[in-house]
Amino acid sequence: RPPHPAGFRARVEDEAEGPTAARDLLHHAVSSVRRRLRVVRQAAGADGGVLAASPAWLELRRLVPDAPVRSRRLGEVSVSPGDVRLANERAVAVAFARAHGTDVHEVPLDVERQLEQVARAPRRAIDPDSPLAQELAETQFIPVTALEKYLVCSAKWFIESRLRYDDADADRSHMVAGDLAHGVLQRIVRDVRLDSEMTAGRIFDLALAAAPEVAAQVDTRRVLDPARIEQIARQSASVLVGELDWSTPDAIEVERWIDSRREDAIFAGPVIEGVEVHGRIDRIDRFGSGVLLHDYKYSSGTPSNNGLVDARKLQLLIYLLAMRAPGHAFEPLGGIYRAITHETPGKPWGTMRDALVEQGIITTRQKAGVHDADTLEEFLDEVTELLAGGIRELRAGVVRPLDHQAQCPTHCRLQTICRVGEEVA
Repeated sequence: RPPHPAGFRARVEDEAEGPTAARDLLHHAVSSVRRRLRVVRQAAGADGGVLAASPAWLELRRLVPDAPVRSRRLGEVSVSPGDVRLANERAVAVAFARAHGTDVHEVPLDVERQLEQVARAPRRAIDPDSPLAQELAETQFIPVTALEKYLVCSAKWFIESRLRYDDADADRSHMVAGDLAHGVLQRIVRDVRLDSEMTAGRIFDLALAAAPEVAAQVDTRRVLDPARIEQIARQSASVLVGELDWSTPDAIEVERWIDSRREDAIFAGPVIEGVEVHGRIDRIDRFGSGVLLHDYKYSSGTPSNNGLVDARKLQLLIYLLAMRAPGHAFEPLGGIYRAITHETPGKPWGTMRDALVEQGIITTRQKAGVHDADTLEEFLDEVTELLAGGIRELRAGVVRPLDHQAQCPTHCRLQTICRVGEEVA
């Protein structure tokens, strides 16, 4: 990665597929790079001899023939995203290259036709009488993940949900690793937390025993090797090892829905601006009438309070709001994020009641994210206002790119087709 040369690799079944794979990797690399990408003209053999011109080089020179060559010996060329913006779809790549004043040669006829079909119309607000606007206005149920995405970037939400865009740059191995960690934790958590005689060694044994079977279910493409599976199992076990000093809950439930339409739901989602926000909770610990919610994250991030709001990580806060309904049977003790790959994975982060000191879940020294009953209510009131504003805009069909690219989510790969910095769409 910049300033060092980035490496992109692909496995091909047949040698004839090599040039195509190289071109695809080039498009992927240039659309992903943040500063500069270096491509060399020649591919060298093990003996140092020159074999042939690099397919990626040929593709780059075809698309950007005027890019300056920077090295006589290797024919190295350096290209930044400002020079040409490529995407996985070649038509989009060509369109953006032309938009940035780059003369693209030898464009296939089918791509030219595609460009004519997708030529942009002038920007205008969504027609209030259009089917899309009517569908949004009549929305009565919104998934919590969709609302989070909308509040992060409504343009990204629109592209992914309405155009059914799949992020081609999604890290498949990271996604599978997260599924595996979730599966291992859900499988062993009751045995671990409801056994007062549990030990750290026994927790690791249970996780390592469960991991292969869970991996067979979630990793059908065999993205993870045995060593990686073992590592993830140990990371998952460490989360529960960190709970050995906690009080034993009266009951534990996993994968429970918050949705009034489902018979198996634990309770209904909160209704905000006439819309019910629904979703699924990873884990619920019951201490008498008190309830502690858990959300597992395969990351090292540790957000709390304002960090949750700023990052739009509102899932657990929304579930806490659901328990504020009149006559609700549960008292919210908090919602905690479990960062599985954090250096102290057992430590709770998020929004918590000070009453959790009695269960040994937090200490009297911990201040971040800890509230008494009154301040928790005030914090949830602020969250409700944020959600209400977002739902009103979503139902009104407001779709706007962010004001500046620095605000974009780091994982977003839609910059090449995004109008970041422009006014409301």
